[in-house]
Amino acid sequence: MSNLTKLFLSGNGRSTLTPRQFQGLLNLHMLDLSDNYIKTLPRKFLYGLTKLQGAIGLYHLDLSRNGLVAVPTSVLQDTLNLTSLYLQRNTISSISDKIFSEIPALKHLDLSHNALISMSNGSLRGLSQLGALDLRFNQLGTLTSHLFQDLVKLENLNFSNIFLHSHTFMKLSKLKHLDLSNNDLVKIPKHLFKRTRHLRDLNLENNHIRYIPKLSFKHLVRLQTLKLNNNHLARPFIHLHSLIWVFLRLLYRYLNKDVRPDANCGCFSAKLG
Repeated sequence: MSNLTKLFLSGNGRSTLTPRQFQGLLNLHMLDLSDNYIKTLPRKFLYGLTKLQGAIGLYHLDLSRNGLVAVPTSVLQDTLNLTSLYLQRNTISSISDKIFSEIPALKHLDLSHNALISMSNGSLRGLSQLGALDLRFNQLGTLTSHLFQDLVKLENLNFSNIFLHSHTFMKLSKLKHLDLSNNDLVKIPKHLFKRTRHLRDLNLENNHIRYIPKLSFKHLVRLQTLKLNNNHLARPFIHLHSLIWVFLRLLYRYLNKDVRPDANCGCFSAKLG
C-alpha cells in the first residue's frame, strides 16, 4: 500500500496504537483517527511519514472525538509538514509553551469543545502560517494579547462560548472572520477594532453588551455582516450613531457593485432593545 494517500480509521473503537504503525506509507498525506477511544499516542507512531527520501509527508491529521487529555507533542515531532490538525472534542485542559513549534507549516488548528482553562503566552509560538483557529466551547475566560503575537496571517478566529470577558485580538490585523458570540462581554471599547480593518464578519450576539461607544466600528471599512442579536442595547436610537459608519460603507459598496444584499440573513443583523 505504498501508494496510499488517504487513510480513514474513524469510528473503529481503537484505544491503542503502536510505534511505527504506519511506517512505509510514504505517500500518505491524510490520516483520520477521529471518533475512537485513544487517550495517549505512543512516541514515533507516525515515524516515516515526514518528507524524507521522496515521501510527500502528512498534511492532514484528525484526532478529534477521542479521549486525549493533552496535545500529543511527541507525535508532532514526526509531522513537520502538517497543515491541518483537528483536536476538537477531547478533554485537553491546558496548552504549554511552544507546544506546536514542531509544526510551523500549520494553517488550520481546531481545539474546540475541549476542557481548556488556560493557555500560556507561548502556546501558539511559531505558528506564523496559521490562518484559522477554533477555540469555541472551552472555559478560557481571560487571554492575553501576547498569546497571538506570532499569528500574523490569522484570518478566522472563533471565540464563541469560552466565557470571554477580555479583548485579546486587537493586534490581529489580517482577521476577516471573528466570532465572539455567547460570552460575557458587557461593552465594546472605543478603539477595539482599530487594527482589524480587514474584518468582514463580526458576531457579537448573545453577550451582555449595553453600550456601544460612538464610532466604535469606524475602522471596519470592509465589514459585511454584523450580528448584535440578544444583547442589552436599550434605547436604540442613542446607539445608532455607533453604526452609521457601517451603514455608509455598505451603501457605498453596494452602489459600486462590490457587495450584494443577502435576502436570507441580511448584511446587517441586529436586535436593539
